[in-house]
Amino acid sequence: PAGTTQWLKTGLLPSQTWEFRLRAVNANVVPEIVSPLGDIVTTRTAPYHVANDSFRVLSTGATTTSMMLAWRDESPGETGYRVARYVGGPNPTLAQLDNDANWNGPFASTGSGSGDMTVNLTGLSSTTAYWWRLRAIDDSLTVGGNALHSQQTSNNWNYYAFGCLLCAPAQLQVLSASPTAVSIGWLDIPIAEADYQIQRSTTYSGVANPTTAQLEAGAWTNNAVVVPANSTQGTFTTQGSATMTGFQWFRVRPRNGATIGTPAYVRASIP
Repeated sequence: PAGTTQWLKTGLLPSQTWEFRLRAVNANVVPEIVSPLGDIVTTRTAPYHVANDSFRVLSTGATTTSMMLAWRDESPGETGYRVARYVGGPNPTLAQLDNDANWNGPFASTGSGSGDMTVNLTGLSSTTAYWWRLRAIDDSLTVGGNALHSQQTSNNWNYYAFGCLLCAPAQLQVLSASPTAVSIGWLDIPIAEADYQIQRSTTYSGVANPTTAQLEAGAWTNNAVVVPANSTQGTFTTQGSATMTGFQWFRVRPRNGATIGTPAYVRASIP
């Protein structure tokens, strides 16, 4: 309208480039009166996305309280990047990850960059599973008072990374079992473990279905088997002439020095 001194254009998509020109018009006369075009032509490119396969938690450099995120900068117009933490509960669905209300942040931020980029996240819990989200931001361009970012519309330019410092390994399974040796395999989930420890329950030997709480409160063998970080299997062997029969419970837990991670449990049935 007449007298207007500003204007908001919505519906713009990341990765687009656009120009704006301004002129005054009076359409109430014939022919209509049109001013010359404004002298200033503004061209802006919105920040868009990082390479969709590059955002990840690094498998090196983690401590019991920190982890490193990495990505490849491919955004042409960002002033920085922001990392948010998912707080919507465990085991999120893609729809839950896409819901802004489930994110808390920025947890960390960087300036603009080029090529491979990293950010170190500190103050973390060693046994908490973390989902992270990365967005490119242009702080010099705002829409409704908010900086334009790489998911300004319903189109999905979100990228996520998962990391856990000393969470339990997953998908434990008995690979082989005999009265003197049981081999166990697992999925290597932790990223900050120095080694894995394998123990057998002495309290619940022969018991088919103790609860997790009962297992953890019970006694475990002192002759623990220790395998290196990033291992995906190990073999527990008895000492001397000792043998195992019936149901036997084992736990595998990640460790980093004096910090013990969350254990996972598996049952072996030995003839």
